Amino acid sequence: MLAHNLIDYFGSLDAVFEASYDDLCKVNGIGHNAAILLNLLLPTYSAYIKSKMGNKPLLKTNSEVYKYCNWLLKHKKLENFYVVCLNSAYQVVGNVLISKGTNNEVRAYPKLIASAVIRTNANYAIICHNHPSGNCFPSKEDENTTIQIDKMLNMIDVVLIDHIIVAPTCIFSMKNREKVDIKE
Repeated sequence: MLAHNLIDYFGSLDAVFEASYDDLCKVNGIGHNAAILLNLLLPTYSAYIKSKMGNKPLLKTNSEVYKYCNWLLKHKKLENFYVVCLNSAYQVVGNVLISKGTNNEVRAYPKLIASAVIRTNANYAIICHNHPSGNCFPSKEDENTTIQIDKMLNMIDVVLIDHIIVAPTCIFSMKNREKVDIKE
């Protein structure tokens, strides 16, 4: 009964898990403890996935790259832009949040990206951001940003592996020019 109230109020199970503490408390039957528990589910799941990947996960395949970027960005409500830094063995040596934006745009700061890859001594980089709106296809700005960052990274001997766009139900790889549906 309570589960039905939550889904009826928020519209879907994922919306329940993404709801704020205050919004959860508005549902009849949800008290302080239940709201806290529900708010802990996504961070706990995220920590579980990170633990399963290990401290320095290897990102050697497209599938591994997609999964990692999805883990970083899937549940963000605003657009976020990350650079994932990899060593010569394709191990993650850092993922750096470059900027947070609005619900439909985020800035990529080349200077901050360069600083992150230099600080981590990266050989390779993956840039990724999310489209919370649901459309995983790149905008013209996304295309231009990818070209600009690729040129900048080449100047400091870092290879841009890909630019990944994560949406709630799909991922788009700029390198492979492909949309991949997310199965969970």
